[in-house]
Amino acid sequence: MTVLHHAIQTKTGLITYYGPCVMTQFGENPRILDYTWRYFKSIVIETKQKVEIRPSDYWTNEVLNWFTKKDLKRARKLNKNEGHLWLKNGVATGNLWAGCIPSINHIIGTEYLIKTKDPIFFMDISEGPSISSGLSVSNLDSYLSDISNVGVFEKIKGLVIGRLSHYTDNEIKEIKGLIMNYTKDHSYPIVMNVNFGHADPIVTLPYVARIILNSDKDEILIKQWVSFYKKIEIRSDNPYRFLMS
Repeated sequence: MTVLHHAIQTKTGLITYYGPCVMTQFGENPRILDYTWRYFKSIVIETKQKVEIRPSDYWTNEVLNWFTKKDLKRARKLNKNEGHLWLKNGVATGNLWAGCIPSINHIIGTEYLIKTKDPIFFMDISEGPSISSGLSVSNLDSYLSDISNVGVFEKIKGLVIGRLSHYTDNEIKEIKGLIMNYTKDHSYPIVMNVNFGHADPIVTLPYVARIILNSDKDEILIKQWVSFYKKIEIRSDNPYRFLMS
């Protein structure tokens, strides 16, 4: 999906939405989670131009096998959400630049990668060999090394990391260490445990929306985004112009 989002944006200028899918969110038993629906409605249906991302009260990464119809037998178990975790404090303003590791690695260096001024990277870390396991820490390290080598961590103005799914406490500690190591030379704010990616519920993120991060207020704010039906004009003074190379 990351590849499609970036390709559609770069080739058409249309805004796409990183959010719920038909099977995994809208197909939730007995219904789509309220948090997921509320953000989808606010962004896609009501097109609100100022939406704050707040932590959900509960979350889940439980997998009930669709093929054996276990998902039809009961709702998934929910865990209490401990809220956002700020690894680095600060304030930043920029444009939403989202993608799933390792999908975004596959399009770096191609004409399909969204290139925007002052990117704030919403990093989604994918599942591993199966939908009920996390990407191995060693593989994640190599993927982060790839995007570090092409200067991503130097060019972004902030880093927002989706909730990690299917990791042990020790593995999460290792991942925090990786993030801190790859961003050690930069002072922009970094926040983890945000409701998007491979655990539910999730927010809906409009590509290239204006984002404000403020650790003192525990604030992640979506604002000033272009509607789906308005084609972005690529010109020299446009904030979404191609700056990354």
